[in-house]
Amino acid sequence: MAVIATIGGFATTHAGQPAATGVDSVDFAASHHPTYSHWTGGGFYGDGSNGYVREELESTDFACGELVSYILKFEGTGEGSAVTTSWEVDFDYSTTGQDGVALVPSIRSSHLLLNTGDSQYTDNGATAQLSGAAATVMGESPSKDPVKFESGITRVSFDVSGVDPGDFLVVRLDARIECMFPSSPTGNLLVKANSGSVGSRSINLGEQTVPLKVRGNFTEQPPS
Repeated sequence: MAVIATIGGFATTHAGQPAATGVDSVDFAASHHPTYSHWTGGGFYGDGSNGYVREELESTDFACGELVSYILKFEGTGEGSAVTTSWEVDFDYSTTGQDGVALVPSIRSSHLLLNTGDSQYTDNGATAQLSGAAATVMGESPSKDPVKFESGITRVSFDVSGVDPGDFLVVRLDARIECMFPSSPTGNLLVKANSGSVGSRSINLGEQTVPLKVRGNFTEQPPS
């Protein structure tokens, strides 16, 4: 009897039985800001280097009303048939410091999509498809209601089906910077890959949080 690793732990299978399809090598980051239009969103994972993605961002590279693009990359493992994966990504409704700015994600198909043009994008077997997109504004705790610029998160959930062994898939998620005028926000806006799963099996994400560091008084006046 052979023991093989699966998502979120270990499972036992008979020797010679194909390993169930799983997900590994998850990476969540932001598109490097010069690589795309901040009015349309964009960017690529590429080879995962700093020329393509960043682990943190600075608000001085953006303006109120612009889009910030994020990238979720993952790979199919094992030898089984295609599976459906489920994901949740949380966007801050307020900064960690003084109020005045929020990240509001879009689940339109032009802003939440499979980045099929990525240089390493590989889709074996069943065609990967993104579906079931939803955005839910929620409090950070059951006792605290969400209030834009003050507290809470927007949780974006979606499924990616047709994940086969050997797949290299990339999802792009865009969020708009919304500002309260006048204000002088401080702290960070956090975006976190909160969870992933294949059925009842959790995907090991580790700590996958990208901060947008809010610096300067870029919310003193509305854009002209």
